Amino acid sequence: SEKEKKAKEAAVAAATKPLKAFRSLNPLAPVFRPLQRGLLASARKRRVVRAVLGGRDDPVATATAAAALVLGAAACFTYSEVAHPWVVALWDVAKTVATWAFYALGLLLFGPQNWVLARVQGRARCHVENFRG
Repeated sequence: SEKEKKAKEAAVAAATKPLKAFRSLNPLAPVFRPLQRGLLASARKRRVVRAVLGGRDDPVATATAAAALVLGAAACFTYSEVAHPWVVALWDVAKTVATWAFYALGLLLFGPQNWVLARVQGRARCHVENFRG
């Protein structure tokens, strides 16, 4: 029983080893081998994704990926048509509230000169534009 377990483990270990071991005289091989293994792992994942999205893989996986993409597109469309105008309007309200809050904070901390200065600058700008014609 114990010998059978060891024999099975040895068979599994032998099956998982690469068929051929490559040796290299290149002194940079220890540096490049991990890089090549990483690139190979990335290429395998990309190959699977390309097969699923291209329709060459399992039909259930392809249909699931297509459904996820359609749902994502529908969500983007719904946001752009329904939610985005509300977001823009709320953003404008938030900017106005923040501007008035900062005016109030400046008035409380530094006195009325900031508010007066903003009004004087606005009047000066208006006068310059009217003077230029």
